[in-house]
Amino acid sequence: MKKAKCASIFLVLCMLLTSLSAFTLSADAVETGPTGKTDQDRLYILLYDHSDYHAGEYPIEYIFEHYFDQYSALMKEYPDLIMGNQYGGSFYDYLEENSMYKTYADRLKEYIRNNNRVNVIGGTYSQAISFWLPEESAIRQFTYGINAIERFTNKKVNYFAYSENTGFTYLPQILNDFGIKGAIMRTHYAPLGHSPTVDGSLVNWVGIDGSKIKTIPTYNNDNLRTDYAGMHLSEATFIDWLKWTGLPQQPTRIEEINKYYREKKAQGIEYVVLTVVEDTIFSEAKPLFNQIKEADPEGKKYVFTTAEEVFDIMDVKVELKDFAPKPNDWSTSMNTGYYADKAVRKTTETARLITDT
Repeated sequence: MKKAKCASIFLVLCMLLTSLSAFTLSADAVETGPTGKTDQDRLYILLYDHSDYHAGEYPIEYIFEHYFDQYSALMKEYPDLIMGNQYGGSFYDYLEENSMYKTYADRLKEYIRNNNRVNVIGGTYSQAISFWLPEESAIRQFTYGINAIERFTNKKVNYFAYSENTGFTYLPQILNDFGIKGAIMRTHYAPLGHSPTVDGSLVNWVGIDGSKIKTIPTYNNDNLRTDYAGMHLSEATFIDWLKWTGLPQQPTRIEEINKYYREKKAQGIEYVVLTVVEDTIFSEAKPLFNQIKEADPEGKKYVFTTAEEVFDIMDVKVELKDFAPKPNDWSTSMNTGYYADKAVRKTTETARLITDT
């Protein structure tokens, strides 16, 4: 009897040790980043180029040479890479209305229309900072913006996203009226403020009139400053912006995004989504693309995808909760010193040219 009891105790101990071993392996797997075992164990990466002409600030030739040519070459080099764009409608109108840029317009139009790996998001005519816009102006932004974008690209704008601080409280009703399916409430580059935060994979963004729209929010702790080094943490991690902030670096780029993934999982985010909506030179991320390809040759752990696809994945699996940020929940900061200084420099240069002539 004693032998049988000892044998039972031994068996139970063996089972416990086996369970503990399995738990340890699972914890180790989490430490290295996404495992890809289920949809919840992946890191979803959305890349959107934002480098339009910024209301004439950048020459068209410069934009195509430094951005379009480089990211189109990148798409050829990495056949599994998915990268869309978030250009304002005014950029497309500018290309079409100026005959000198017809070659550029034709190249961009053909590239977007004939490439299933390029999708468009956004919807506004320019980069409107909605905090300072009355509702009627916002409606005009989407009226002109969506018409121009869809006319040029021959693709429908289904999702709203922005680079600088272009979201605001009243937008859900307007987005619904324009047939927008979902929004990404993230301020990616933050010199003028940032979006409210909440921990959740997908939420119902509730507007001041009660209108709701499905939204990927800014997770807590993801607003990395509000100044000219300010940026959304997931974007900053991906494009290596952290080196400009003085924060400690990880040994390799892939370890940085693994760290981001682990932090968000620890916050309770079921589906972690990393987003980039920026005028950045994506070719500088080639070391990271290569590290991801080496670590995940089947593309099950780090998933480059579109807003449409990631919304579809979460829509049927996430229990939506309401998120109703009030106007004061949006941080806004107008750096008048910078803009005033810029205006003074332009005025001084103009005066100097007049004097010289």
